[in-house]
Amino acid sequence: MSNLIVYIIIVLVLAAVIVALSVHAYNRRLDRIARGEERDTHSAVPEPRTTVSVLYRTILMAVVIVSLLTVSALSGRISTLQSSLNELRSNQNSMNWDLESIRQQLEEQDERVELFAWEVMDADMDSRKAEVRFFVRLREYGEDTAVTLELNGLSLPLTGDPGRELTGTATLDLFGCYDQSSLRITEGGRTYVKTEDMPGWLFWEYLPMPSFECRFNSGVRLGKTTYDGEYRVVTDCMEDIQSVTVTYLSGGRELKTLDITAQTLAEEMTSLDKGLDIGSDLTFRLEIVTKSGFLIQKQIIMIYDSAYDPELEEYERITDAAGNLLWANGKY
Repeated sequence: MSNLIVYIIIVLVLAAVIVALSVHAYNRRLDRIARGEERDTHSAVPEPRTTVSVLYRTILMAVVIVSLLTVSALSGRISTLQSSLNELRSNQNSMNWDLESIRQQLEEQDERVELFAWEVMDADMDSRKAEVRFFVRLREYGEDTAVTLELNGLSLPLTGDPGRELTGTATLDLFGCYDQSSLRITEGGRTYVKTEDMPGWLFWEYLPMPSFECRFNSGVRLGKTTYDGEYRVVTDCMEDIQSVTVTYLSGGRELKTLDITAQTLAEEMTSLDKGLDIGSDLTFRLEIVTKSGFLIQKQIIMIYDSAYDPELEEYERITDAAGNLLWANGKY
């Protein structure tokens, strides 16, 4: 922008000089005519107003040309700056990623626990108990190092060689919630505590807990909800499935119940029935009866309008053969 101002000033100065010289030449010509030294005939010296008009147009053209050149140069510079800025942002993101990776590595190096793992050795579905073995490996240890696993009030001493691996086995409730676990490391009269992750409930490893894979389309036509699509029940531990049924509901009303055991075991899609009297929602209530004697229920809203709260009617629960509630998840 400063270069444009300099160019304009130079053009204006030149224009002023040209106008001054033109006026001076024109006045001298008039003086010679008045003294009779020259006749009033056509001369190469133009009148001042003609000179000014020509110069005005020339100045405008020069200013426009200079402006276009300057804007073009600025546009190229801005494009270059934008490219440099994008490159700087990319480099910054890459540096942030590297710094985060380095930070995590430093934190891992500072931790004394190198490995914490567990596996279910055996499960008894009748007693609803599971034998779980835990494994711990330390980065640093001493001759008097002792490690204890604290698991929801249960203290489990881990034994073995601290230089290799420490282990311990505990009998846990399949439907107990084990979401508060930590390792207590004692050495030289000092104690170090590290929180560890547990799955929460062990039954997820042994029961066919369901989810849905769906492809639905819905809309409203003449005040009524229209729909179509298909779905599939997705689950593990299918060898424990005895039967699978799904009930379609709308507004709390049961519309239809289907046996989809074969489709579930074959991992096939099930098409939605046509002509269901759907109101503001279409809700599925899935029931899986297991060979091990449990009933798994999952109710989830699949289609609903914008004014409906889908969390009001959703739940997931497990009961035993006598109908006793063993586990429940009220809302997702």
